[in-house]
Amino acid sequence: MPAYLIKARTGQTLWRALLSILVTVGLVGWLHLPAVIAIVVTIYFATIIANRYLQVFEAMEWGKRG
Repeated sequence: MPAYLIKARTGQTLWRALLSILVTVGLVGWLHLPAVIAIVVTIYFATIIANRYLQVFEAMEWGKRG
């Protein structure tokens, strides 16, 4: 994962992912690029979000948070 996403809070990560996906979908539609680009970007950010929540839940299991 990129360092700027590791340091960001979960809410910021979600908003960045949402905005990036929407911009990518807009560019794909506007520039008539292959739709696979939007699919890859969506899968990439879904993986980052899943990793973020996995880290948070593992920390909770070990009693480090909440």
